[in-house]
Amino acid sequence: MYKSPDKWTSNQKDRGRILFNEYPELKKAYGLVQGLSIFDQAIDIKNSLHQTSPMV
Repeated sequence: MYKSPDKWTSNQKDRGRILFNEYPELKKAYGLVQGLSIFDQAIDIKNSLHQTSPMV
């Protein structure tokens, strides 16, 4: 379950629901990791923009 929940298949959604119901702390940790991935994506975008920008 390394993907964001919006990219899960219906089978993955079912398994996630079962897993997170059984282990609520895991759900909390997963949410925190997903939140951090937003920062990682922002850094990738920033770096990509700097690499493709013409030098002035």
